[in-house]
Amino acid sequence: MPRKSGWEVLQSGDLTTALKLLQGEDKRDSCIRSLVNLGICYLMLGETDLARKTFDIALQLPPRSSGTHSMAGIASWIANERTDAVRVWYDGLDAPYRDAAGGIELPLLRFANLQCFQ
Repeated sequence: MPRKSGWEVLQSGDLTTALKLLQGEDKRDSCIRSLVNLGICYLMLGETDLARKTFDIALQLPPRSSGTHSMAGIASWIANERTDAVRVWYDGLDAPYRDAAGGIELPLLRFANLQCFQ
């Protein structure tokens, strides 16, 4: 049976094992995907500062993706850094790579932000 990836283990809910696997994957292949997965795991573990640092690194790597910007902003939002979150979401609006829905998550996050403060 093939070994599960860190992302697959994360999806199964075993956060401790997923973290170890994702950290290993990032050491072997520090790419945007492995960093985003690691950042998500940190968020799920409540390690917001580590998540923010991980997403900050991911934002510096190609390709620029709306998904990376959305997760980086969410980590900032959770850390109560609302201005930074909104800035990251705005910065991602022109990212050349978007999800299958065309990058709709960033406008939705911006809209939700506006609704929170009306």
